Amino acid sequence: MTTGQGLEARPQLLTYPDSLGGDLRTLAGLLERPLSGLFRGVHILPPFPSSGDRGFAPVTYDRIDPRFGSWADVERIAADYDVLLDVMINHISRASPEFHAFQRLGRSSPSADLFLTLDKVWPGGEPRSEDVAQLFLRKPGGPFSTWRRRSPPSMRESSRVSDSTCFPRSPCPQDRSCSAIRG
Repeated sequence: MTTGQGLEARPQLLTYPDSLGGDLRTLAGLLERPLSGLFRGVHILPPFPSSGDRGFAPVTYDRIDPRFGSWADVERIAADYDVLLDVMINHISRASPEFHAFQRLGRSSPSADLFLTLDKVWPGGEPRSEDVAQLFLRKPGGPFSTWRRRSPPSMRESSRVSDSTCFPRSPCPQDRSCSAIRG
């Protein structure tokens, strides 16, 4: 069966890098032998080094976590399948070099624009209670936490979004823009 664009309609395999056989090398072998031809593509959930959350707290995107294999394993799979790697542009680990630089240098950090601070969202840096009431929290507790640093004085109390993912419960007021927030 083909689609209107000439693509063969076959399912995609969605898997963590260690769910089928323990690593990407074993996954590649399964796809070459017993699973050969069953899938059009393979969607590999985050295979990057991560500090937690089943790979969704990436430390870097420049290498594959050695526990799962290497880029060569991904290339081996890609030789016969369309490959999609999960990349979370709105997630980064507290253990990442970018977060450490932001913690150390504040707004003068080259990675400062990667991070939302409360003052970027709310004037004065204090969330309005009616705004916070509109947030859906996937984890219990408040959506925000604060970390402290020693200098410069303007950054002594810098806020960052916590590890909770927040989504508006209802449409945003017309004078505000809303998007998902993830720490």
